[in-house]
Amino acid sequence: MLASTSEDCVGKRFYSQGILEPDKVASAWLIARHICPEARVEILSKESDRPSGGTAFDVAWADWEWLRTSTRSTYETILSESGLSDPGLMAIGEMIRVSEIMYWTLEPDTPAGRFDRDMKELALQDGLESMFDYLDKFYARKQGLLGEQ
Repeated sequence: MLASTSEDCVGKRFYSQGILEPDKVASAWLIARHICPEARVEILSKESDRPSGGTAFDVAWADWEWLRTSTRSTYETILSESGLSDPGLMAIGEMIRVSEIMYWTLEPDTPAGRFDRDMKELALQDGLESMFDYLDKFYARKQGLLGEQ
C-alpha cells in the first residue's frame, strides 16, 4: 500500500521521465493531489540523468512497473495500490485505460476520445500545469462539484 498520510509523504519524491502523455501525467496528478500531496512529484525530460532516490513511475525501471499488465495502465496500478476507490478517480482511470491500452478504439466524439485529445493538446501547447488543471476540473465534474460544461 502506498503512503497516504501527510506525515508519511513529507520529504518523499516521486518521478517519471519522458514526454507528457496522458497516463504519465494522470499518474503524477493522482500522486500529487490524492495520494501524497506533501511529496515532490516530477516529470523529468528523457534527457535527464536517472535520479537516485525517490519512487519511479511509468518508466522501464519503475517501482510499480511489475504490477502493470496489458490491461491496466500505470494510473490504474497506482490507484489500485493506493487503496482509493473514489468514483471520480476511477472514471479518470477508465479514460486513461482507453487512451493508453485501447487507443485503437478511440472515437473522436466519445468522452474517451475528447479526453485523450484534450490531454494531448494541452501537453503540446501548455504543459504539465494545464494538464493538472484539466484533470482537477474533470475530477470535480465527476464529483458533482461543477456544473456540466
